[in-house]
Amino acid sequence: MQPKTVFVPVGMEAASAKAKEVVSSYFEGFSRHPEKGMIEIAGERYVLVRAASLAVEFFDLIESLFDTAQKSQADAFARNMLFDLAHAIGRADARRFHDRMNLRDPVSRLSAGPVHFAYCGWALVDIHPESNLTPGEEFCIIYDHPYSFEADAWVRQSRHAEYPICIMNAGYSSGWSSESFGMSLVASEILCRARGDECCRFIMASSDRIEARIRDYVHGAPELAARVKAYEIPDLFSRKRADLQLKGAERTFRAVFDHASDAFFINELNGRMLEVNRVACEQLGYSHEELMNMTSAQLDTSTDAALYDARVEELRKKGWAVFEAEHRTKGGEVIPIELSVSLIEYEGVPAVLSIARDITDQRRIDEALRESKRRFEEVAECAEEWIWEVDARGVYTYSNAVVERILGYRPEELVGKRAFYEFFDADARDSLRGGAFEAFERREPIHRYLNRNVHRDGSIVYLETNGVPILGRSDTLLGYRGVDTDVTEGVRLRHVLAESEERVGQLSKELDEQRRVIEELKKQVEG
Repeated sequence: MQPKTVFVPVGMEAASAKAKEVVSSYFEGFSRHPEKGMIEIAGERYVLVRAASLAVEFFDLIESLFDTAQKSQADAFARNMLFDLAHAIGRADARRFHDRMNLRDPVSRLSAGPVHFAYCGWALVDIHPESNLTPGEEFCIIYDHPYSFEADAWVRQSRHAEYPICIMNAGYSSGWSSESFGMSLVASEILCRARGDECCRFIMASSDRIEARIRDYVHGAPELAARVKAYEIPDLFSRKRADLQLKGAERTFRAVFDHASDAFFINELNGRMLEVNRVACEQLGYSHEELMNMTSAQLDTSTDAALYDARVEELRKKGWAVFEAEHRTKGGEVIPIELSVSLIEYEGVPAVLSIARDITDQRRIDEALRESKRRFEEVAECAEEWIWEVDARGVYTYSNAVVERILGYRPEELVGKRAFYEFFDADARDSLRGGAFEAFERREPIHRYLNRNVHRDGSIVYLETNGVPILGRSDTLLGYRGVDTDVTEGVRLRHVLAESEERVGQLSKELDEQRRVIEELKKQVEG
């Protein structure tokens, strides 16, 4: 009597019985020849491999090759490797077995898989009745692997897995089934004894339907929903799709590379050119062939070895860098450029992608701005008023020396460190929304705004502020530029005058009262 090697749903009994006969006859040809170091089955050479070495111990080995903090990466690497290997072996074994045993129809080919699986020591197979074994989009197998060699290896070593670990079981069974039906099938383990579940359960479906099949199964088995969470869809097929996406990305990159408005260079780490675009040739006056026979060092006029080494070190640390350099054209002209460089892999070798933007016009603009700023500061330093600039946060970006006379602070104590409103006294700071700060927020000019400031020595200084907003592109507020005039003395005099006028008024009232009293006394005396 043949051993029970597979459990199948109603309707598959005949095919399964036939498969048992075929597979058992195949394994009857087992022979061992230790004197030759050979094991043969039906004339095919086999090897015995200790189960744990392909399971728990394989994960330990891979983890030992990674840093301690990279356990998740190590586990992902191990899972991908085991699944891909087992999937390929499953397809190869199925193809050889089908030919050897003359199995032609898909059902008989598939039926032989679970029996062959059990005879080879992978696991027993229990196919659930809700499986749909009809080839096509609705194909789905839900099955358990009692005695899975992978889960068994973890259990025997009293190890607990955080996720299902019967990777090779999933890979081999889906590889055999793919070959049997001529479909791209993938299997995912959703329950695992190594994780503490009662069984090792798998769902197999086409690579583009597997996630939907798992969701459908979990929806129909709510008691398992809480546990069916840490499963993983093997990414053999997603990696194939990623390869196609990468090729599409490469085509996009080539289109950008060829039609960009900036010069593109790709060179090896030693500087040897791998590719240049049309703009690079036009910018430097060389033909494509001439540039391909040059190195990046031949284009760069920089002779500062220390600066070059610093740039290389920055590139190695961050993987990218932006800096200014100079390129020399074929005609000898020196062009200032901004280089954006990145470490990439180009056609399988480490390389550097450099995007060179001609900044000749930008240099002229920058020089004009520097000259304008220099002249502004020269005039500002000769002024009697406090001339200042602040950024969009209100922090000083420039102050002339007059501020020391007005507030007792040197310019360097303000620039980049203090905001204009920090010098307002407490009452003025509370009323900011009604004065300069409100105009600041509305990006409006500030006209003759009187504010109370606190001098370094604690005294009150009155300043009259006039300012205009500094706007960038799209009217973005960059800051304010303005002039403050010290009107403390004028304010004091106005206060004194107001007090004097008030005193004169009081004296006038007192004098009028005295006159009234005198007149009253005269009347009394005359009467």
